[in-house]
Amino acid sequence: MPLPLAEALEANGKGLRSQRFYTFQMNLIQNISIFLELCKNFKRVKITFECSAVAELSEAAEILVNYFSTQKHFAFYGEMGSGKTTLIKAICTELGVKDVVNSPTYGLVNEYKTGNGSKIYHFDFYRLNSIEEALDIGVEEYLNSGNYCLMEWPEIIAAILPETIVNVSITVKGEVRVISMELIKN
Repeated sequence: MPLPLAEALEANGKGLRSQRFYTFQMNLIQNISIFLELCKNFKRVKITFECSAVAELSEAAEILVNYFSTQKHFAFYGEMGSGKTTLIKAICTELGVKDVVNSPTYGLVNEYKTGNGSKIYHFDFYRLNSIEEALDIGVEEYLNSGNYCLMEWPEIIAAILPETIVNVSITVKGEVRVISMELIKN
């Protein structure tokens, strides 16, 4: 069970910081700056919170973009219709994309430009049958480009995913979406 933020802050002063793995349940966006300062040097951090409305996904996007600001690789996991593409749209908006953002299901990859001209690659590997198909479209070049790579259905390319990646899992529980963001540094 995640520690409430107030308890985590109090425990931090008592040596809890030496632990390698933390799970915090974030409910209030105003606490994010304190949370970010505490966790920025951890090897593994997991943020879990609930969204009960689509509008709250913009808060999730803000957390993801601001906390994981040095990360470029994001793998999105969740059932069909869980909100992966909708969250990616919110992330692209947060990053200043003016283009229309939609699922690249048939094209496999969409490219968007941010306000400052940077590129974002949005992948949907759902229709791939093998890792070889991903290699044929040049996925390694995209992953090594230094640009944002937002990947839906990344399971098919698990063997070539970067060592440092943010895994974003979305689980639907009734009308609520539970979103977990976990930075993995191998």
